[in-house]
Amino acid sequence: MKEFTIDDLNDAISASHDAGTRVGEDMLDRPFFELGLDSLALVELAERLQAAYQVPIPDDVIEEIPTPRHALDYVNARLAADRGTTS
Repeated sequence: MKEFTIDDLNDAISASHDAGTRVGEDMLDRPFFELGLDSLALVELAERLQAAYQVPIPDDVIEEIPTPRHALDYVNARLAADRGTTS
């Protein structure tokens, strides 16, 4: 599977939360809560990413993914592991 990009993340956020919420490069390190996503929206986002990318995101791990950059890194690391490579 290809790399998980900021555009992919924005698509998942739009589908699970608010179509008006867009993450730009300058927002990658801002907490999701500052971007308007509450805990329910984060759970829905995690479920959407699990379904779309076939990567496990256990509930306890969601708390360890506080920013968009963490989400990108987490999903890409799992995708790389599935391919047998490191990121």
